[in-house]
Amino acid sequence: ARRAAEIADQQGYRPGRLQMKKLREQITSELLPRAFVRPIRMLAWIDPAAGLLVVDAPSMTRAEDLLELLRQTLDTFPLALLRTRRAPAGAMADWLAGDGPAGFTVDRDCELRSITDQKAAVRYVRHALDGEDVRNHLAAGKLPIRLGMTFDDRVSFVLTERGELKRVEFLDLVKEQLNEVDTDAQALFDAGFALETGELVRLTDALVEELGGELRGAA
Repeated sequence: ARRAAEIADQQGYRPGRLQMKKLREQITSELLPRAFVRPIRMLAWIDPAAGLLVVDAPSMTRAEDLLELLRQTLDTFPLALLRTRRAPAGAMADWLAGDGPAGFTVDRDCELRSITDQKAAVRYVRHALDGEDVRNHLAAGKLPIRLGMTFDDRVSFVLTERGELKRVEFLDLVKEQLNEVDTDAQALFDAGFALETGELVRLTDALVEELGGELRGAA
């Protein structure tokens, strides 16, 4: 619209509908050569045996873009978000107030947010979470929306209130296993992929169990 106004001013008239159409065509032909496609690379992993589709994306919106592409590419692609019987926020509050889930440890990063209209929030970074101040925030009605955790001393991650896993990192025990693999690049990639996806399956199964199991038939 701004470019159309500039062209109209240069040509000294107020365009009508026909002129606006011509202006749009002119602007399109002028600006199209300057438009560049910006490629985006996202990794996804489909595990039919475990019934999982895992997308490594910076946001849910980006993940939805990839899923839409899969739907357009495949004839049939039944898919539903993983839902659990316990809400992650409520479970994380219980873990902070008492013992953590079996096989997991609660780390030192957490964000709590009030459920009131004010949305008051407090964030802990590399801070002990077993203190009285955290319990006071929970008692005041704040719920965890992010909680740093470690699974089986092998994988660290941040769990969100939506059940997303962020900042996934494979720890030394996993890296040591990869160091034993042949240095051939393809062999290293194959071994790393198999090892890391195997760890993610174990992590997902254990986490879903601690969240009360999968809620079947959830929209």
